[in-house]
Amino acid sequence: MSWLDRALAELSSALGADAHVWRTEVGKDGRLVLHVATPEGLRWFAHDERALVELSPRDERELPGLAAFLRDEPAARIVAWRPGRRLVARVVRGGRAHAVKLLRRRQAARALELHAAARASADGLFHVPAAEVAHWPEAFQLDWLDAAEELDFRRHADRFAPFGAALARWQSGSAPAGLPMHARATELDVLDRWAERYARAAAVLPEGFAAARQALGECAARSVAVESSVVAHRDLHDGQILWTPGGPALLDFDLLSIAEPELDLANLAEHCVLCGWQRARGADADRAARAADALIEGYRAQRAVDLQALAFYRAATALRLALVHGLRPRSFHLRAPLVERAHVLLAAPLEPR
Repeated sequence: MSWLDRALAELSSALGADAHVWRTEVGKDGRLVLHVATPEGLRWFAHDERALVELSPRDERELPGLAAFLRDEPAARIVAWRPGRRLVARVVRGGRAHAVKLLRRRQAARALELHAAARASADGLFHVPAAEVAHWPEAFQLDWLDAAEELDFRRHADRFAPFGAALARWQSGSAPAGLPMHARATELDVLDRWAERYARAAAVLPEGFAAARQALGECAARSVAVESSVVAHRDLHDGQILWTPGGPALLDFDLLSIAEPELDLANLAEHCVLCGWQRARGADADRAARAADALIEGYRAQRAVDLQALAFYRAATALRLALVHGLRPRSFHLRAPLVERAHVLLAAPLEPR
């Protein structure tokens, strides 16, 4: 029995059938962290290969401002917590809602700097919430977009092509200075780190993963030098997009980088496909595929696309998603299709339908 299997069995025994694991990850501290939805709300657990322990934000020691924040804002609603890494909460003051983000030591200033850079470069194309330093250590706060809608493939089918065009125009502008470079080798390093952690938790990598990773490396080795000089969100997926009355909004710029133009486009397109397989956000497989195609066509109306580069990044995304979702019980069935999709993408780069 793998480490993941043991942790899930112990969790099921402790919480029963009404709880479900919606996120699982191997933390940098070596523990398996499970994010669990229960009828009472979100709960978090860690397993260190010996025992299951429940975690509480009040016991967090890696986020310097968290204890004071929880003391000062007892009514705050925790939106997301990644133990040892960051916490996001919603607070309401004076009738206005804010998102407060608390980070590890020496990270908040850089995160706020990246957010400001994204806000300046995206002006007129995407709405990026205003942000400012919060008075807790290693924390900043952003305007909460109360009037915004989450992405829905059924209601927003006509918005993917304009979004793709806006993404291309954003990349065609001046990139903020001082951003890190994210090249194909960097993408492979990220994938390899995921594979190492996945193998530790699940004992073996998904069938076909090693062959797909080898093909991906060969694809990167065959690539010609490109001008990798565009701004990239680097974590662009369906959850980072909101629709506001004034147009699309983008969130979470902690990984803002310089990269090949196809990186963000590929990541978002493959997350669209995944939403279709999961039947998430009003999607089914056909509706999601049409959205991904519209996104790419809207982009190509503004900026040329290197189809080999797009195939590389789409395949890398598919493999990474196989590892991410391969640790989540409700997504175990997606491991094989995602690995197979990577093989298909690398064998014959897909033109939009």
